[in-house]
Amino acid sequence: MLSPAQCLAIYGGSTLLAYIETSKFEKNHHVLLSAPLVILAMLSLATTMNPKARFATAMSFLMSAIATYFQSVNRTGPTSAIFYTIANVFYYFSYR
Repeated sequence: MLSPAQCLAIYGGSTLLAYIETSKFEKNHHVLLSAPLVILAMLSLATTMNPKARFATAMSFLMSAIATYFQSVNRTGPTSAIFYTIANVFYYFSYR
């Protein structure tokens, strides 16, 4: 399992790479908007939580990443709303 310092280093490093890639966040890269949520999903799988809660939390972050991507590319509004709803359902199940 990863320590909190290692998780912070991974997340901070990925944010730094996104900052460099987008020219100080001036360029609009749709995938990079979703990247922090994907990284949080991967990091949540490396925690010591209950396996059911860990999977539900990771899926919640992943569905939020997909919804963020669809919202950023200006696709249909209901598509991102559906994925946000699914993300909220997974987040709810992480506490059950």
